[in-house]
Amino acid sequence: MFTIHYLYYPLFSIISCLIGLGAGYAIRGAIGKKKKTLAEAQAQDILRRSQEEAEVRKKELEIEAKDELYKLRTQFDKEAQERRIE
Repeated sequence: MFTIHYLYYPLFSIISCLIGLGAGYAIRGAIGKKKKTLAEAQAQDILRRSQEEAEVRKKELEIEAKDELYKLRTQFDKEAQERRIE
């Protein structure tokens, strides 16, 4: 009778190891999926912020260009008026 019970121990050990391996694999997969989702969200946030910064910089450059154009136009008009006086 005792020999039958001793035969089950290795079987239970193998089954327990397989269950542990399966659970570990599932947990690792869930953690990996969560990390991937988090990394993708961070990448999207970085992309969105960089696009916003690019738009702001573009507007700043447009304003600077318009200001420079206004200055050049004013200078040209002033020089043209001085030539007319001469």
